[in-house]
Amino acid sequence: MSKTFEIAYSPNTESVQLQEGNNVESVIDRAIAREISLLQDLNKEKYLSKMVPFLVNKDGFEMLVEKRLSDYKGSFVIMFLDGDKFKSVNDTYGHGFGDEAIKAMGKAIAASSRTNIRESGVEGVDNIIPRDVLGHVGGDEFCVLLLPYEGQVWNRVQADMAAHAYESRISKMLTQGFTAKDKNNKIVTIKLGMTGGAFIGDTEDGVLDVKGMTKIADANLEEKKQEKKRQGKSWLQNKLNKFMLDVLKKQGLR
Repeated sequence: MSKTFEIAYSPNTESVQLQEGNNVESVIDRAIAREISLLQDLNKEKYLSKMVPFLVNKDGFEMLVEKRLSDYKGSFVIMFLDGDKFKSVNDTYGHGFGDEAIKAMGKAIAASSRTNIRESGVEGVDNIIPRDVLGHVGGDEFCVLLLPYEGQVWNRVQADMAAHAYESRISKMLTQGFTAKDKNNKIVTIKLGMTGGAFIGDTEDGVLDVKGMTKIADANLEEKKQEKKRQGKSWLQNKLNKFMLDVLKKQGLR
């Protein structure tokens, strides 16, 4: 029997609800390292992101997703996420600031995920079993596998709802603001944003190709970003049209 548990990351205290004094890197790093050690007797560093070391890298993500899906029957989500207008963050504040921002996004992804804690020895960090698979695949790009809690099964509608809820949790984490030193060594605080594209799959679909599913999620992300741009242009055009109409009315031309 297992308990469900959500990691609640606080950027101010760098603590999690599980055990006071353990930061989110410690919790996630130990959990992932434990799982990797169970899969293969290899150095965990091979599978951990160098920039965001409490998340797995691309190879680790693909390996753990395959393992997780082989033990699960039902619908699931693979999400591809990246930072909003992240190039401008690097250009404006410097790459050192951008690297810290990427770590902050990784923390938001980790803090928004779910784990299972075994009923026995709840106080021990080593008893945390990561349920979602969290990956940093390069730059400001991340991949996540979302699954229901142990013993539960999603249908496609539930999986889609979980994807929206997960992205919403990440957004709430990031709106708290991010502070670091910029390229001029000044303390700067900005709000970060992320957008995610989702692939909703089901283990009954047959052969599950992790690379292929991730590419579809990435394509859905790009489509979502384009839609945001179209909506932004439409909103700006509507505001401009209203402004011009008001001007014409004041001049008695309409």
